[in-house]
Amino acid sequence: MSGGILGPNDAAPSRPSGDPPARPLTRRTSHGNGRKPRVRALLSVANRDGIVDLARDLLGLGIEVVATDGTRDYLAGEGVEVARSRR
Repeated sequence: MSGGILGPNDAAPSRPSGDPPARPLTRRTSHGNGRKPRVRALLSVANRDGIVDLARDLLGLGIEVVATDGTRDYLAGEGVEVARSRR
């Protein structure tokens, strides 16, 4: 494990027995109105190494990708269209 990100073969770190279990990373499947919530990822990076593959993977999973102007322009130049961040 490096950089605090677990890979597919990494074991989750153990937690002390007195700590409550962490909340799941998944969101609810509906808001009580029968609709699924939107799942979005905001990409804003200075070092763009690997950002194209990441954006494509997120889009392939059905995640809406939003990026700041510079990152969005870079992705568009690589053929990956994402939404523009409004802030």
